[in-house]
Amino acid sequence: MATVFEQLGGAPAVEAAVDIFYNKVMADARINHWFAGMDMQAQRKKQATFLTQAFGGPSEYSGRDMAAAHEKLVQKGLNDADFDAVAENLRTTLEELGVAPELIATVGRAVESMRAPILNRVDEEPDTPYLRGPFNFTEPTKMPLQPGKWILAKVLARETLVQGRENKVIKITLGLPPNAFLGFTPGQHIQVGATIKGRWLLRKYTPTSPMTRTGSFDLVVKVYPEGRMSRMLDEIPIGRAITVRGPQGHYDHPEADAGKDLIMIAGGVGITTCFQFFQSAFNNEIRPRSIHLLYSSRFEDEIVFTNELKALQEANPDRFHVHFTVTRPSEEWQGLKGRIDAQAWQKLMPPTVPTTKTFVCGDDDFLVAMKQIALGLGFPPSDLILL
Repeated sequence: MATVFEQLGGAPAVEAAVDIFYNKVMADARINHWFAGMDMQAQRKKQATFLTQAFGGPSEYSGRDMAAAHEKLVQKGLNDADFDAVAENLRTTLEELGVAPELIATVGRAVESMRAPILNRVDEEPDTPYLRGPFNFTEPTKMPLQPGKWILAKVLARETLVQGRENKVIKITLGLPPNAFLGFTPGQHIQVGATIKGRWLLRKYTPTSPMTRTGSFDLVVKVYPEGRMSRMLDEIPIGRAITVRGPQGHYDHPEADAGKDLIMIAGGVGITTCFQFFQSAFNNEIRPRSIHLLYSSRFEDEIVFTNELKALQEANPDRFHVHFTVTRPSEEWQGLKGRIDAQAWQKLMPPTVPTTKTFVCGDDDFLVAMKQIALGLGFPPSDLILL
């Protein structure tokens, strides 16, 4: 059966819908003030990618979860009337494009499903089943996780990896049943759920321990002063359990990377996703020909995995190449300085050829900026993976 994406006419139809939709939004006095000062071109791209995936298309959505992305707007007064106005503009857009009424209704249901998270009404743990044991594994066994089911994972340990001048980064170790291992593929992540001050929150984190390690796994978390989930993970007592589920994530075919030259562009704590690839590559779970990492951080004291990355480079000098750049360096910093731009990319990374695949890992703004650079340098969109 064709997906809604295919029935609507594929990527060209979605792109056309987004352009008309945002023109309507910007002309709507009820809601256009919410978009003042935003990079509308970037917003169009995010909305097109999100709608494509929501309708069952091939693209991936890399934005933060809806609740987190709209939290500050809700605090400023974003409400049902605003949501209804946006939905109305989308409906009239599809009508103008001649979309069949039954498909418009399907799109409407998909949009309506986002009302609660966008308006930050996810105040209770959803009625989602738990994956319950007993789990009695007598030999190493992949944990039978299901994306839609939660498990309880006990906090076994926590340590500070980086104490930066503005934020710190911690590693938290969570327990699995004896002999169980995650077995995720590179590019996949865990979702953590918790009720904090009466509100159910969801955040995603990338496991950074080897995927075949039994009995536990590690998450690396940047702790923000106002980050409710990250602060909870920093403060929760050892021995308490948290709810997690997975695997989540759209990139689940790393076998296609065998024999390729992988370009990894990382920003900030986005290095965790890259590090998961490195674990697999040098444990021979995936076999790229080479890996080239360009890693950007604001301050040198916020660089994560410094020793581990240098050790991997020393152990694999012909296959692993690392470049650090710092955007706000101290006078003592002797490495590369400044943001990643086209010139630095071209100088330090391999050219785009059929054996090259590029991964970008970081926050939304970083992903947008790096995608523009990659496309400007001629990298095919099909070989550009945003994680």
